[in-house]
Amino acid sequence: MFMTAKREKMILWAGVAGFVAIIFTISIFKYFRLGFNGFDLAIYNQAFWNTLHGHWFATSINPPSYLGDHAEWLILALAPLYALLPHPLTLVFLNVAVVAVSAIPVWLIAKMKFDKPLTRLLFPLLWLVNPYVWNLAFFEFHLITFAVPLVLFAAYFFLKNRWRAFMAMVIALLLCREDMSFIVIGFAFLALFETIRGRKQPRDLWRWAALPVVLAVAAFTIDQMAITHFNPDGTYKFFVYYDWLGRTPLAIAAAALAHPLRVALHFLKPVNLYLVIVLMLPVIFLPFLRPRFLLLIAIVTAEYMLSRDGAELVIIKSQYAAAFLPAIMLSTIDGYERFMAMKKPFKLIPKDLVPVLVIVASVYVWFVYGPGLGLAKSLALPNAREQALQAAVDLIPKDAPVVASFDTLTELSSRPFVWPMSYFWIGKKQYGTSAYILPLAPEYLVLDQRDFIYFTMVYPQYSWSVDVYPLAAKKFRTFIADGKYGVIFNRQGIAVLKRGAGGPLPFVAVHETRPVIENLLDKKMGPLSFHGWSPAAGGAETHLFFSTDASLADELVLKINGAYRPLGNCLYPTGDWKPGQIVEVAVPVAAVNMHLQLAAVIGGLNVASDGSLFFSYDKEKNIGEPVTLP
Repeated sequence: MFMTAKREKMILWAGVAGFVAIIFTISIFKYFRLGFNGFDLAIYNQAFWNTLHGHWFATSINPPSYLGDHAEWLILALAPLYALLPHPLTLVFLNVAVVAVSAIPVWLIAKMKFDKPLTRLLFPLLWLVNPYVWNLAFFEFHLITFAVPLVLFAAYFFLKNRWRAFMAMVIALLLCREDMSFIVIGFAFLALFETIRGRKQPRDLWRWAALPVVLAVAAFTIDQMAITHFNPDGTYKFFVYYDWLGRTPLAIAAAALAHPLRVALHFLKPVNLYLVIVLMLPVIFLPFLRPRFLLLIAIVTAEYMLSRDGAELVIIKSQYAAAFLPAIMLSTIDGYERFMAMKKPFKLIPKDLVPVLVIVASVYVWFVYGPGLGLAKSLALPNAREQALQAAVDLIPKDAPVVASFDTLTELSSRPFVWPMSYFWIGKKQYGTSAYILPLAPEYLVLDQRDFIYFTMVYPQYSWSVDVYPLAAKKFRTFIADGKYGVIFNRQGIAVLKRGAGGPLPFVAVHETRPVIENLLDKKMGPLSFHGWSPAAGGAETHLFFSTDASLADELVLKINGAYRPLGNCLYPTGDWKPGQIVEVAVPVAAVNMHLQLAAVIGGLNVASDGSLFFSYDKEKNIGEPVTLP
């Protein structure tokens, strides 16, 4: 059927609008279920909010300025849009929209190469159904996402020989983030390649290659100077990923030159090779047929692969995919064009079958590595725990300084002072670079039992926190006592403490003599004795009573009906228990057919189908015999 240019554009824009409508709708549900719990949206929202209020780039989460983390000058350009509706969801919408609009330059480039409208529309369709594009749109807001359309438009103008428009995209790209300089240098590699192939004139190499390199090096140098200036530790903290080579660019480069074999073997780590395979699966490896645009990500790929653990799969589930997806899409268009031009016997499959195979591959990977069927769960109404979280947030005045839990940090980020409980409790900044000290006393503390199970899992394992972990709970109890913090809300394992309110700790009580226990059951559970339980009023919470005969070296947790709960809730963890004491632990679980199992666990954070974070358990070891309550 003949397709007019107008109809082709209508289909394209319908796809873009549909993408935005679906993902932003799910993101709204995610927000009101407090699913933006990965810190990033909270950090950006506070930086934008403070910028509007005259404190440019200021953030208390990673204080004092976001420029101490990344040089993302584009915040100033986007601040007027944020000012129209200063809310985290405004940033979420911009994130989704910029990913969707990236389909436009994809279509423009395809239009340069193919005459048939259906063929041209194939590539923006592939972009809009790519599982990693969906992951990128669902994850937390990031300025690096804005690099995606800029890279694609830069490539379009590069192919059209429109140098001024190309340079405008390059300059905007350099304002996105410090490591976007690497992609700009990648364009210089591409220009050199095109000159060697005779597609560009040697006399123009200074415009397409030399000048971008000069700008990229200058921008990277200025960005590093800005970051070290605004970071109180005077360093670029993300160099910690390369500590096996060095902690500065010069040290890393020197180590790489001194030990080339070691670096080469690091590139060949299975995790690095696996990432390449996974990235190429949705486009059935077409980019390798004409990989010139992969030059754009040559340095970026090295950046991720040379990290201590290699390029892990978290890349395809988070903002890091933004660095790779444009180059892969551009190479897919090129690869498809070359495949269509190939003659027998080089064609292994019929050419009409290739679009079908690519779409099938994208859909398959969409379920394996993308959002998958779990996305439907995101549209559910808030459950009892999420309702309790929202009720806790609603109790806190909009300007009050607050220490917030993982799940409440984003909703509480539109204020001058908000701090994450994870940093405050352990007393260390991100990666343990230095002490995390609050400039003033918070008025409120938001405690979440799920956070505490995370602390129990990870902090005893990190090299930078293993020494301070045994002292963290005692310091936290002292802080609560000195500030006379008291419970004003306690439901579903969520508690809000207010400064000066006074009263006992939530979730846990320590008895020097045997308290009244409604249901006695003295039974050994490994190194602990379980004395019984008392249901709380309403039956939605149960109080469990334990003791130990000897000091415990290992941190233990309790598995209740398959879900982990921290013993003592990081207010009085098992490492602090003393013989002779009876520790009362409150859990938001009804004492009906309750199955208890003592365990030791190691785990961390993972990314769910809608881009929210959840706790995953890598290793677990059951300890002692289980107990089942009638």
